[in-house]
Amino acid sequence: KGGLVDRLAPLARRLRPSDEAELAGLRLKLAQAGLSSQGAVELYAVVQLLSFAAAGALAIPWFLLGDPGLLLIGLASCAAVGLLLPRMWLSLRTGSRREKISQSLASTLDLLVTCMEAGLGLEQAVERVSMELKLSEAEMAEELQLTLHEMHAGIPISEAFRKLSQRVGLEEMHMLC
Repeated sequence: KGGLVDRLAPLARRLRPSDEAELAGLRLKLAQAGLSSQGAVELYAVVQLLSFAAAGALAIPWFLLGDPGLLLIGLASCAAVGLLLPRMWLSLRTGSRREKISQSLASTLDLLVTCMEAGLGLEQAVERVSMELKLSEAEMAEELQLTLHEMHAGIPISEAFRKLSQRVGLEEMHMLC
């Protein structure tokens, strides 16, 4: 508590999208990047704000040079960097996470089938596989744990797996779910 993110949280809440569809889209993008906590949207807004401020600070040398044309170019460049850098980071993180999940999909499916053939129900198999994958394939284990929590919360299995497919954003996962 009391950190920079906490101090900037009120501003971050104002910066986050006000349109519900846009906010839902941002939450989905963050979830696909593995950032599905309650404060993920506010944290992302703070990162955007800090990135923009840092990029703005980079424009100071252009300001000191005194040439208005250079200052305008510097400000535009820094604004673009400040706004695009968090989006690029999010896109890279999402791509990396998807790749890791894609690589672990076959072994995860094999483990699920083996557990179910051994007599476990679907929920029990998902729980067992998520525990087995915790160290070797953490991203897949995390997604399975979240799916399991949703099922325990009363969400129907089909809906929980549909949400899993959306969070992961892979065609292979969509077909499997």
